[in-house]
Amino acid sequence: MIARVTLLFVMLAALSPARAETVLDFSETAGVMVQPDEIAASLRAEATSSEPAAAQEAVNRMMDQALDTARRTGGVAPASGQYAVWLAPAQSPGAAPDWRASQTLDLSAQDGPTLLRLVGALQKQGLALQQLGWRLSPQAARAAREQALRQALGGLRKRAEEAAGLLALRFMSFRTVRLTPEPPSVMPLRAAMAAAPEPRVEQGPVEVTATVTAEAMLVPAQP
Repeated sequence: MIARVTLLFVMLAALSPARAETVLDFSETAGVMVQPDEIAASLRAEATSSEPAAAQEAVNRMMDQALDTARRTGGVAPASGQYAVWLAPAQSPGAAPDWRASQTLDLSAQDGPTLLRLVGALQKQGLALQQLGWRLSPQAARAAREQALRQALGGLRKRAEEAAGLLALRFMSFRTVRLTPEPPSVMPLRAAMAAAPEPRVEQGPVEVTATVTAEAMLVPAQP
């Protein structure tokens, strides 16, 4: 009876050998260069008066005119932004402080020349240009992130398989995987500019990157 039990134990051990697993940590970053497909601008309407209501009325008139001009420009999406009213310090000793009001106007479009012409027209209406630059639209940014993630995952698996070969092991699977898509870099934006006929801005590629970290499980190579 004891011999039979011992033989059965040996047979089970042969059928289910203990498998030693090696766990290695890997990190891979991949990036793709993408041409921006959307241009954005931010302008500011500002007015000064001894009375806060008068300053607000002046800003409201400027914004109404600017929004009307933007809405009549095809292919441009306008949106009114932050509104602020504050008491500015006196410009000289003994002078009364002034009230100032301001509001931003954000514009976006896919056609660069159209938006640049609009920005020039709005500057002539008295608005100040704060920011201007090319960027990725949400759809383009999402597609670029997915492409970068695919490349990072492919590179991660390749590194795990190469490490397994160097160690005379076999890559089995990833135990944990963490994906970290990074926001696309933004084209440099111009600082506030004085009134100009038509501002110019270069349309260069931006890089979208993704980082993947994982724990890879390596097992003995099959004989």
